[in-house]
Amino acid sequence: MTQLSYARRSAVVVILALLGLVLTGCDPQDETDTATGDVIVDVQGMTLGDAKDALEPTGLEVETSDITGEDRSVFIEQNWIVASQDPAAGEPVGDHTTITLTIGKEGETSTAPEPGAEASTVVVPEVLGMALPDAKNRIEDAGLDVELYDDTGEDRSVLWESNWSVNTQSLAAGEHAQPGQVITLGVLKDGERPSNANEDISATPPAPPPPPASEIEEEIARMDPETQTMINDATYLGTLELGGIDYGDEGTAIAAAHTLCGDLQAGTDPFAIRYAMIKSSMDRGAAVSGDEAQWILEAAAVAYCPDYVDAVVNSGTPR
Repeated sequence: MTQLSYARRSAVVVILALLGLVLTGCDPQDETDTATGDVIVDVQGMTLGDAKDALEPTGLEVETSDITGEDRSVFIEQNWIVASQDPAAGEPVGDHTTITLTIGKEGETSTAPEPGAEASTVVVPEVLGMALPDAKNRIEDAGLDVELYDDTGEDRSVLWESNWSVNTQSLAAGEHAQPGQVITLGVLKDGERPSNANEDISATPPAPPPPPASEIEEEIARMDPETQTMINDATYLGTLELGGIDYGDEGTAIAAAHTLCGDLQAGTDPFAIRYAMIKSSMDRGAAVSGDEAQWILEAAAVAYCPDYVDAVVNSGTPR
């Protein structure tokens, strides 16, 4: 073998050895990660709709968890904000098949204790005499749950909460309770008395009846039409504000109230009117609840078509 041939073979061996080092030095897993490079994006602070759009390319199945723990239904995704996500942003997509987004309405925080932390007690708020919707909000804001009991003993269902007020509560104001503990509220409609066989009703004289409204109505009827209109408009808008209804432009709100009265005068069932209000509000992306729709309809009837107030108030249909 010539010296040139030996040199050639030695060069080939060296080249092959170098190639072997290069090939064995590559980690197949690293190559796969480099090829895919897909990581989970950060969607915290986004609306639920936008978060789903951002996560769609990853192929992950999106699950949601209500930050309050109440397992509320999501109707309009743009009204919900992502508070946290699991798995976290930056983790490889390939390690997961689902992602859980903890969501809530703007400004809401979790009522659940931090993992590993002991649950502290909460102070029971005073709600006696309050309107039922306000009482429920105050108790739930304290981190407690609510059950209702008809204090007349007739076990009636509460259909329109705005027509009921709190007569008793199972834990007195100022007592301490565990987060999530149920507070039972005994409720009555306006003017009702609780069912109590041992109660000495003779000891408490009945409240005098309110003065007849006919004198006020006659006084308003004697006013000129412009003044009557001003009073009716002020009554309607003031009632909306009392119920926490954001009505926007006054002229538009008043025109809508006249339309509602027109529907009542045409014989349309109050339930059908409320249903149309709720559906229309959802289509506009500003959904109103059943209670809010009832409040708006009652306000319109009181201000502009009082002959239909009883029909609206007593239409009693579930939300």
